[in-house]
Amino acid sequence: MENANPSLRAVLQTPGVSARGKLAIAWWMNTRLSRALMRYSSANGALLAGGISYAALFSIGAGLTIAWTVFMRVLGGNETLRLAAIDAINASLPGLVSTPSKDGIINPDSLVVNTGLSVASIIAIVVLVLAAMRVMAALKASTRAMFGIVLVPTNAVVDKLRDFTGFLALALGTILTAALSTATTIFGRDFAQFLGLSGETTVWLTRVASLLIAAVVDAGVFWFLIRVTASVRPPGRDMFYGLVLASIASGALRVAGTSLIGSTAKNPLLASFAALAALLLWVNLLARLYLNACAWIANPPRPAEVNDRLREHAKDRPNYVTLSSPHTLLWPHQSVTGQLDVSPRADATAVHVPNPKWGGLIGAWQRWRLRQHEARAKKLRQSLGLVPAAKVAEKTSVQRANSAIAAQTAARRSRPPQG
Repeated sequence: MENANPSLRAVLQTPGVSARGKLAIAWWMNTRLSRALMRYSSANGALLAGGISYAALFSIGAGLTIAWTVFMRVLGGNETLRLAAIDAINASLPGLVSTPSKDGIINPDSLVVNTGLSVASIIAIVVLVLAAMRVMAALKASTRAMFGIVLVPTNAVVDKLRDFTGFLALALGTILTAALSTATTIFGRDFAQFLGLSGETTVWLTRVASLLIAAVVDAGVFWFLIRVTASVRPPGRDMFYGLVLASIASGALRVAGTSLIGSTAKNPLLASFAALAALLLWVNLLARLYLNACAWIANPPRPAEVNDRLREHAKDRPNYVTLSSPHTLLWPHQSVTGQLDVSPRADATAVHVPNPKWGGLIGAWQRWRLRQHEARAKKLRQSLGLVPAAKVAEKTSVQRANSAIAAQTAARRSRPPQG
């Protein structure tokens, strides 16, 4: 175990291509980035990002309807601020809302709810809010999965409040980005004229300032989703550096959004629904970025390598924990999710076989023959009604525990009442 966690200097100083390559792989597998990527992969991050994208497809319309209706009631009379809000929405989700110069998926005028206050309108608003919170539930569960959290003790009301506050954080983040970007454009132009800067320099500085503002707002939204909505409590140092990396990557993705949308629109297979496909692609990329940032903040340990296929019960039938076969309940498994635990700990039902002497093809042949003999022996035990010694010991210990509990219960019941 001398080189279990080698340094990069040790890798570079190791002579020989083969030895250096093996040591380089060992070094990479222990880096924080590699461990974060392995957590993202083992927690099915790509699949979770797809679920977030699917939920967002139904939540974006409902959320925009609520937010845009409130915005138009309060600040909709200001045409400059209205266009800036649309630009901010399209900066976060390119091509979503139509502008005077370019068509989008949604016409902003169709998002305004003009009906008066009635029972039907209240029900409609409640339905819209519940639909908008679907994506928050997906984000919350995915965030916890990246941190390895199976369950957070809470009640249904508090859980829904977390989803609702997450939705408000996303909406306020978009509005705040729009307001600050507009203020930066207006005051930045005046400040540049005061300093005597050229037009190109002014445009460049304004663009950089807008990106910095968006990065700060994104970091705040990411913090809220992790700390409040998902109720995860990472160390402050990990959270800070993770948010910095996530906001920088989010800004880079926002800059590259135009080219991504353009490449999607040029795809002949997606031409008929290019805007919708671009929206799904954009949300999926944002979800992947966010989940990778969560995995990096989690700083997980390197997963254990389990080579004992017998301990994993991969050849058994069934090869999972189920009440249909009570003996599987004795296998090491996660008590909440029911997933098999493949960590190298004691398993009362595992059959530990020493490694064969031969390797290569001969060793593979010997291992295959060993599995065949074990399968036949297992069938013979079942036909004769025999039980392995480990199962007998486990069953005996369980019976003893049940007998002790029954004796204690009987003693309490037979005890005369006091007083």
